[in-house]
Amino acid sequence: MLSNLPLFSLIVAGRPVPYVNAENINYILSIRKNLIGAVKSNLEGALSKKDRANGKFIKISQVKLNPGDLKEVYIRSVINLF
Repeated sequence: MLSNLPLFSLIVAGRPVPYVNAENINYILSIRKNLIGAVKSNLEGALSKKDRANGKFIKISQVKLNPGDLKEVYIRSVINLF
């Protein structure tokens, strides 16, 4: 068991690392924390659990969003721990 885990539940990624990657996301999820961070536009994700199960992924840059919109996206290379 890890003994030096952060006591907070939300981790905000930023400088010096401008983007989060799947390895970092998987680690943060494995210690049961939440993460906010930018991802590169070429990352692939599914727009629903069903799409993920069927292997239907699109590039994040293709997701249509307006300012203030929130969208749950299932990133291809992130392990679903929960």
